[in-house]
Order: sequence, then C-alpha cells, then structure tokens
Amino acid sequence: MREHLARYGPWAGSVILVFALAVSEIRFGWRGIIGMTVGVIASWLHLWLLWRVISVLGESSKSQSVVSQGTPIVLLCFVIQLPAFVLLGIEIPKLGEGALSCFVTGLGMVYCGAVAWGVART
Repeated sequence: MREHLARYGPWAGSVILVFALAVSEIRFGWRGIIGMTVGVIASWLHLWLLWRVISVLGESSKSQSVVSQGTPIVLLCFVIQLPAFVLLGIEIPKLGEGALSCFVTGLGMVYCGAVAWGVART
C-alpha cells in the first residue's frame, strides 16, 4: 500500500485537486474557485514555512555556525502567517456564498495530503 501511495500519490493528489476545483466551480462559481485556490496556496505555504523553520532549527542545533541570510526571513514569514490566516478567514466570506467552505476544504485537502505523504515516507 505504501509503495503505491508513494508512487501514485502526487498524481492522485493532482487529480483530486482538479476534481475538487471543478465541483466547487459547478456548485459555487468563481467564488468557490477563488476560495479553494486561496485555501490550497495558503496551506501549502504554511507547510513549506513550517518545514523550513524545522530545518533551520535542526541546522542551528547541530553546529554553532553563523546564521544564513535567509533564516530571519523564514522566521519572520512563519510569525506573520497566523495573522494572515486570520485575515483570510475574515476576508474570504465577503466574497459570497460558498467561498469560506471552499477555502476550508482547500486547507483540509492539503493537510490530508501531507498526512498521506508522511505515511508513505515512513
């Protein structure tokens, strides 16, 4: 099972994302597309920043070397992301019906995909 998930996971995730975008467009129109797209992009950005922060902390604990130039930027972006999520949660419903539910669905899809990816790697 894990071999299949590792082999076909990215393709299956892409197909599921396209299907979900199509359903959100059919059901809610452009509002659903925007809500889901913003949710997917925001959650992928969150996961990437979390991954970078963990790797920066891991590198700093291994050696007493000088901090790279990108480290403060990564940490600043990681700190800013929570207020950004709150702002998105306030602004997305102003688009209209279905935008918030599609936004939350996009978030959930990315986090479920991250869990599946983690299971496939272990």
